[in-house]
Amino acid sequence: MDLNETIANLEQDKEALNKRITIVENEKDDLMVVVVDLKETIEGFTNEKHTLEENVASTEEERDDLLVICTDLEETVKGLNREHRNASLGKGKEVVSESHILLERVLTVVKTSVYSELERNQQLQAELEKVRNDLEKSLKWTWSSDVVSAMYLNNSGNK
Repeated sequence: MDLNETIANLEQDKEALNKRITIVENEKDDLMVVVVDLKETIEGFTNEKHTLEENVASTEEERDDLLVICTDLEETVKGLNREHRNASLGKGKEVVSESHILLERVLTVVKTSVYSELERNQQLQAELEKVRNDLEKSLKWTWSSDVVSAMYLNNSGNK
């Protein structure tokens, strides 16, 4: 009987081990899915990083190009000023080049834009001041009514 019991116990242990192996294999498969997902996530982040680095490099190039344009414009303005002074001195009257007229038009547009922004800001400040005053009045009224109510309740309802 001992041998039959031992065989039965071994078979039960074998079945338990087979179940445990199945569970471990399922856990291993789940972990593999997690690893693959993490690998894909890392690849996505790496690609996004490269894209961002390219965008930064592109933005820096655009900034450098704009700085060159600004420098060229400054030199053009200085040249126009020299040309204007020389022409004015040499001919006794003011001579204006097409570029100078264009720059004055652009300056006028910028001034107009700045003035309109300033006007809008003043209007917004006036509206904000009105809202602030209304809010202060409302808060004072609320505070006053709360004080009166508290006094009324503290005096057991006696006026």
